[in-house]
Amino acid sequence: MHVTRVVGVTEHFGVPIIDVDMVMASLENAMASTGGFCVGRSYVVGHQRLSGLGYCFSASLPPLLATAASEGLRIIDEEPERVARVQRLATAVHRGLEAAFVLFDDASIMITRARYLERDEMYPITPSARVMVQSEMTEDEIERALVSIANIVADL
Repeated sequence: MHVTRVVGVTEHFGVPIIDVDMVMASLENAMASTGGFCVGRSYVVGHQRLSGLGYCFSASLPPLLATAASEGLRIIDEEPERVARVQRLATAVHRGLEAAFVLFDDASIMITRARYLERDEMYPITPSARVMVQSEMTEDEIERALVSIANIVADL
Protein backbone atom coordinates (compact mmCIF):
# COMPACT_ATOMS: atom_id res chain seq x y z
CA MET A 1 0.00 0.00 0.00
CA HIS A 2 1.38 3.38 -0.99
CA VAL A 3 0.32 6.55 0.76
CA THR A 4 0.39 10.01 -0.71
CA ARG A 5 0.65 11.77 2.63
CA VAL A 6 2.28 10.83 5.90
CA VAL A 7 0.04 11.16 8.95
CA GLY A 8 0.46 10.44 12.61
CA VAL A 9 -1.09 7.42 14.29
CA THR A 10 -3.90 9.50 15.82
CA GLU A 11 -4.91 10.92 12.45
CA HIS A 12 -4.55 7.52 10.80
CA PHE A 13 -7.00 5.94 13.27
CA GLY A 14 -9.27 8.98 13.50
CA VAL A 15 -8.52 9.70 17.16
CA PRO A 16 -8.45 13.38 18.13
CA ILE A 17 -5.02 14.25 19.54
CA ILE A 18 -6.74 15.91 22.52
CA ASP A 19 -7.94 12.42 23.57
CA VAL A 20 -4.39 11.06 23.83
CA ASP A 21 -2.54 11.37 27.14
CA MET A 22 0.93 10.66 25.78
CA VAL A 23 2.65 10.30 22.42
CA MET A 24 6.04 8.59 22.10
CA ALA A 25 8.06 8.07 18.96
CA SER A 26 11.49 7.08 17.78
CA LEU A 27 13.71 9.50 15.89
CA GLU A 28 15.74 6.65 14.43
CA ASN A 29 15.57 5.27 10.89
CA ALA A 30 13.25 7.58 8.93
CA MET A 31 14.28 10.67 10.90
CA ALA A 32 18.00 9.98 10.38
CA SER A 33 18.73 10.60 14.05
CA THR A 34 18.74 8.65 17.28
CA GLY A 35 16.74 8.52 20.48
CA GLY A 36 13.12 9.50 20.69
CA PHE A 37 10.66 11.76 22.39
CA CYS A 38 7.50 11.71 24.43
CA VAL A 39 5.00 14.50 24.82
CA GLY A 40 1.76 14.57 26.70
CA ARG A 41 -0.61 16.16 29.11
CA SER A 42 1.02 18.03 31.95
CA TYR A 43 -0.15 15.60 34.66
CA VAL A 44 1.33 12.63 32.77
CA VAL A 45 4.62 14.39 32.10
CA GLY A 46 4.74 15.51 35.74
CA HIS A 47 4.19 11.93 36.90
CA GLN A 48 7.01 10.72 34.67
CA ARG A 49 9.37 13.33 36.05
CA LEU A 50 8.57 12.37 39.63
CA SER A 51 8.35 8.59 39.18
CA GLY A 52 10.63 7.79 36.25
CA LEU A 53 14.28 6.93 36.32
CA GLY A 54 16.49 10.00 36.51
CA TYR A 55 18.49 9.32 33.38
CA CYS A 56 15.33 9.40 31.27
CA PHE A 57 15.02 13.14 31.79
CA SER A 58 18.63 14.18 32.23
CA ALA A 59 20.01 13.37 28.78
CA SER A 60 19.04 15.86 26.13
CA LEU A 61 19.34 15.05 22.46
CA PRO A 62 22.48 16.70 21.08
CA PRO A 63 21.68 19.74 18.90
CA LEU A 64 23.05 18.09 15.75
CA LEU A 65 20.70 15.11 16.14
CA ALA A 66 17.74 17.31 17.04
CA THR A 67 18.40 19.36 13.91
CA ALA A 68 18.64 16.19 11.80
CA ALA A 69 15.29 14.98 13.13
CA SER A 70 13.66 18.38 12.54
CA GLU A 71 15.01 18.48 9.01
CA GLY A 72 13.74 14.95 8.37
CA LEU A 73 10.26 15.98 9.48
CA ARG A 74 10.42 19.10 7.31
CA ILE A 75 11.44 17.08 4.26
CA ILE A 76 8.67 14.52 4.78
CA ASP A 77 6.13 17.32 5.17
CA GLU A 78 7.29 19.51 2.28
CA GLU A 79 8.41 16.85 -0.22
CA PRO A 80 5.81 14.04 -0.23
CA GLU A 81 7.18 12.75 -3.53
CA ARG A 82 10.20 11.47 -1.58
CA VAL A 83 7.92 9.31 0.54
CA ALA A 84 6.32 7.85 -2.59
CA ARG A 85 9.75 7.19 -4.13
CA VAL A 86 11.03 5.46 -0.98
CA GLN A 87 7.92 3.28 -0.97
CA ARG A 88 8.52 2.27 -4.60
CA LEU A 89 12.20 1.52 -3.95
CA ALA A 90 11.42 -0.42 -0.75
CA THR A 91 8.87 -2.52 -2.65
CA ALA A 92 11.48 -3.25 -5.33
CA VAL A 93 14.03 -4.28 -2.69
CA HIS A 94 11.51 -6.50 -0.93
CA ARG A 95 10.54 -8.21 -4.18
CA GLY A 96 14.19 -8.63 -5.12
CA LEU A 97 15.01 -10.21 -1.78
CA GLU A 98 11.98 -12.50 -1.95
CA ALA A 99 12.92 -13.64 -5.46
CA ALA A 100 16.58 -14.25 -4.63
CA PHE A 101 16.45 -15.84 -1.19
CA VAL A 102 14.66 -18.37 0.90
CA LEU A 103 13.91 -16.49 4.10
CA PHE A 104 14.18 -18.51 7.30
CA ASP A 105 11.88 -17.77 10.19
CA ASP A 106 14.07 -19.92 12.42
CA ALA A 107 17.05 -17.62 11.75
CA SER A 108 19.30 -20.39 10.49
CA ILE A 109 21.63 -17.85 8.86
CA MET A 110 23.06 -15.61 11.56
CA ILE A 111 25.38 -12.67 11.15
CA THR A 112 26.22 -12.18 14.83
CA ARG A 113 25.02 -13.71 18.04
CA ALA A 114 25.48 -12.80 21.68
CA ARG A 115 25.76 -16.11 23.55
CA TYR A 116 24.85 -14.61 26.91
CA LEU A 117 21.34 -13.91 25.66
CA GLU A 118 20.53 -17.60 25.66
CA ARG A 119 21.04 -17.94 29.40
CA ASP A 120 20.23 -14.42 30.64
CA GLU A 121 17.35 -13.22 28.49
CA MET A 122 13.86 -14.61 28.37
CA TYR A 123 13.23 -13.25 24.87
CA PRO A 124 16.49 -13.22 22.92
CA ILE A 125 16.66 -11.06 19.84
CA THR A 126 16.18 -12.92 16.59
CA PRO A 127 19.21 -12.34 14.36
CA SER A 128 18.34 -10.39 11.27
CA ALA A 129 19.68 -8.08 8.63
CA ARG A 130 18.06 -4.75 7.83
CA VAL A 131 18.15 -3.16 4.40
CA MET A 132 17.35 0.54 4.22
CA VAL A 133 16.55 2.59 1.13
CA GLN A 134 16.76 6.34 0.63
CA SER A 135 14.78 8.50 -1.75
CA GLU A 136 17.97 9.57 -3.52
CA MET A 137 18.95 6.01 -4.46
CA THR A 138 18.68 4.96 -8.09
CA GLU A 139 17.23 1.72 -9.40
CA ASP A 140 20.76 0.77 -10.52
CA GLU A 141 22.07 1.23 -6.96
CA ILE A 142 19.23 -0.95 -5.65
CA GLU A 143 20.06 -3.67 -8.19
CA ARG A 144 23.78 -3.57 -7.33
CA ALA A 145 22.94 -3.81 -3.62
CA LEU A 146 20.72 -6.84 -4.21
CA VAL A 147 23.47 -8.53 -6.25
CA SER A 148 26.00 -7.80 -3.50
CA ILE A 149 23.71 -9.21 -0.81
CA ALA A 150 23.11 -12.33 -2.91
CA ASN A 151 26.87 -12.81 -3.37
CA ILE A 152 27.53 -12.44 0.36
CA VAL A 153 24.79 -14.92 1.28
CA ALA A 154 26.09 -17.37 -1.33
CA ASP A 155 29.52 -17.25 0.34
CA LEU A 156 28.11 -18.09 3.80
